[in-house]
Amino acid sequence: GQLQSPSGIAIDAEALLYIADTGNDRVVKWDFEGEELDTWSAPTGSVASFIAPHDVALSWDKTQVLVTEDSVAAITVITLTGEMMGEMYSSLALEGGLANPFFMTEGPDGSIWIADSGNNRIQQFTRDGAFMSSIGSFGSAVTQFDYPLGLDFGNDGSLYVVDSHNHRIQQFNPNGQFIQAWGQEGDLAGEFFRPQGLAVAPDGRVFVADTDNHRIQIFSPDGGHVATWGTTEPTDAQGDFQRPVGILITEDTVFITDQGNNRVQVFDLDGNWLNSWGEQGEADGQFRAPTGIALDNAGHLQIVDILNRRVQVFDQGGAWLQTWNGLETEAGQFVMPVAVTVLPPE
Repeated sequence: GQLQSPSGIAIDAEALLYIADTGNDRVVKWDFEGEELDTWSAPTGSVASFIAPHDVALSWDKTQVLVTEDSVAAITVITLTGEMMGEMYSSLALEGGLANPFFMTEGPDGSIWIADSGNNRIQQFTRDGAFMSSIGSFGSAVTQFDYPLGLDFGNDGSLYVVDSHNHRIQQFNPNGQFIQAWGQEGDLAGEFFRPQGLAVAPDGRVFVADTDNHRIQIFSPDGGHVATWGTTEPTDAQGDFQRPVGILITEDTVFITDQGNNRVQVFDLDGNWLNSWGEQGEADGQFRAPTGIALDNAGHLQIVDILNRRVQVFDQGGAWLQTWNGLETEAGQFVMPVAVTVLPPE
């Protein structure tokens, strides 16, 4: 079979290959001539499927296969025939621990809500970082998530969460109790394919970056489809998108990071195109996969330039102002920044 973005390999005592076929969400078993002997999209005896398996290794006695995944803070242990043996969780999965945290937002009470994407949950913290509560676990039932990403609060205190790999939006009340969910995999109105960003407009409409459908979908507060911006085909035409990710809404303007086109596009609240800026590159004002976007207290745009490992600052007209960057792990430097949020003064 064909591989898509394979990222890990192990060889057993009989010279059989175990490959993390990341882009196909599976582990494959080949002989040394490249003939596929088996494939596992889920361990036998487990309800959980593999999501973007990242690496594979064999146990010391070469009787078990250990699989790491980007979507969970655990190592899955399976036999050489794909049967589930167990899971080993890291401390990142404990209460308050974070694994691949993505988007975050401020709650009505000033607390911080974070999409703890790798642990498939939403966590709430005080502004000082103390754990308060969490919602969710891995799965597809209500209140469960498969890689949660964008989140924001509505005017009534409802929390809207992008449940990306379940291709839906979940809505919770201010106490974290489930209200409803909408969406399924597809490209019709109201359907999604791995959505990412989400923002609520001042009038309560919910804007969703339907990322791998290359469009923005807009919904009423109760989940009714209102409008779609863009098409399901990726293009660089004005007003169209290639993998939109981040959404920022001010009083009358919508800013969208058009990641695949390495630009930011600007619209009014009715979808009329106003402006765009950016192109692929490493110079000031250029991007390599812009992702998160936020408005700081000075009215400037903070934009995460993920593959350039930096945050760039612009005025709202697109003029470059400043760059924060770094390739290490020291304070003020970045390895792979994804999202940015600016908190108002306490």
